[in-house]
Amino acid sequence: MLFKWKEIRPKNILTVLAEISTIIALILTWMMYRGTQNTQTTSIQALGPVMFASVIANIIMFLFLSMTIIRALFIHVNGKQYQLSKKFDAFSKSPSPYLTDMKRTQEGNYNALIERTKKALKNLDDSHAFDEDVYYMLLYSLFFAADGAINVVSILDDNEWVSTPEEDEFLRINLALVDKRIHLNRIFVVDELDVATKLNTKSIQSFIEADHTYIHLFVVFRDKLSINIINDIGSGFIEFYNYMVACDIFANNEIRGTLKTDVKEVERYNKLYMKLMEYYQPLNQDFKQRYFPVSSATYHKTPSFTP
Repeated sequence: MLFKWKEIRPKNILTVLAEISTIIALILTWMMYRGTQNTQTTSIQALGPVMFASVIANIIMFLFLSMTIIRALFIHVNGKQYQLSKKFDAFSKSPSPYLTDMKRTQEGNYNALIERTKKALKNLDDSHAFDEDVYYMLLYSLFFAADGAINVVSILDDNEWVSTPEEDEFLRINLALVDKRIHLNRIFVVDELDVATKLNTKSIQSFIEADHTYIHLFVVFRDKLSINIINDIGSGFIEFYNYMVACDIFANNEIRGTLKTDVKEVERYNKLYMKLMEYYQPLNQDFKQRYFPVSSATYHKTPSFTP
């Protein structure tokens, strides 16, 4: 069901109550004004202009509150689908190097991708898996228009390590969060024996060298986790400030994904991230010295990465 009463915010309830109060005041003022028409005393007649002004003021307030409620209902019913569309519009109009290059060299593919993404947004569904290109566009939009902390759990699957412009853009837009002062909390889940090959890469080195005022990196050893937690993590996920969760799906050397918008689902992934905090350790210089057999200058030449 699109409309859920439990999701109505207190400020929306107050707006509705203000609307009802305005209607009642308007009716009472009109009744009082009509009552003065049957009174011949000078003092009552003098109140006519005052009451007329009160009626006008209440009508203006009524129209204002009506528009506020209509807008609030429109956004609530359309919900996160409407909000995500606005985020995508903002990103598609941004000076993204990825979009700029595609538009210049592959205008047909660029236009087709924009239209496919818009079409996908009209059919936003928690169970629907987006194809790789559209999924990337949605992730770019969510990162670009982020206004709160982002929690990421990365499963370092072999399918991630392919050199593409899409992954380069994903890395760029992650690191750009520093300029917006958005906190990015990223947990890498990896087997302890694979640390040297999975984490000592160009992409993760870029995160390590970033401004750690806003980018926070951690490692969780997969072999320390229970089977239930591993299954819940799946192929990794990105939780956008208790707003929406992007869940990765890796198959056939391709990344696909779903977007979870249901409030309970988002809360579930937030709790899962918090549970992983019991196992993580910081990915910092001390960690590098203990687990990376070579210096950062000779890291493995794998390209950008996805969550």
